[in-house]
Amino acid sequence: MGAGDQKLVIYFEAEEHIVRRLGAAVISCWGDIPRPLRAKLVERATRVLEADETGTFERQLETFVREHTTGR
Repeated sequence: MGAGDQKLVIYFEAEEHIVRRLGAAVISCWGDIPRPLRAKLVERATRVLEADETGTFERQLETFVREHTTGR
């Protein structure tokens, strides 16, 4: 699979708790994740949104991660 071949993850509403827990686990480890991988995670998360939402999302994500990982 090339860089442009990644597909969105489709999941059922009943599986949303899995996605939330995995997301929370990633955030709790954010400071331990190498910067290139962090950038890739942000880039992939941004692709899920409409183009006009991406700038807002990136700012919200940066603020959220900073607030929830301070001192870890």
